[in-house]
Amino acid sequence: MAVTLKTTMRVILHTLLQDELDNSHPRDRLALVFADELLSGAGADQADMVWHDRRTLAPLADDSLDLAGGLTDGLGRTLTFKRVKGIFIANRSAAGTLSAGGGANPFATWVLNAGDGVIVRAGGCILAWSPDATGYVVTADTGDKLLLHNESGASLTYDIVLIGASA
Repeated sequence: MAVTLKTTMRVILHTLLQDELDNSHPRDRLALVFADELLSGAGADQADMVWHDRRTLAPLADDSLDLAGGLTDGLGRTLTFKRVKGIFIANRSAAGTLSAGGGANPFATWVLNAGDGVIVRAGGCILAWSPDATGYVVTADTGDKLLLHNESGASLTYDIVLIGASA
């Protein structure tokens, strides 16, 4: 049986800013949609691997994800990402801050420098999307660890999705 993957990503942002005290009711509306699709494969606009999980971190604890052979997908296959096309991290906790990035042997091609990372505040999320052929490169043994760290004194829960290519 051949394994295929089709990924559809859609972000919708609607805002309405209005001054109800002004009789003319001036308004500023925004309706922004960003959508993309990846078909099965390892080239531009393609991905052939997905890993997702809901995880809980104890206070001040780390979660180091090995992107080159340390994760297993929903079909039981061991994943060795060569390129990551999409990263989604959502902090599901009502309090507490999650950081993503840095650490030893960091997967850092999705941030500016190897020691950099991003902060995902309580109730927040981040999405990094790179559908081109390069994506965010994973280098086995030297650049393959995605470190997530609970910056707070309480446990927190987060969702993570990694979409990528094996070549």
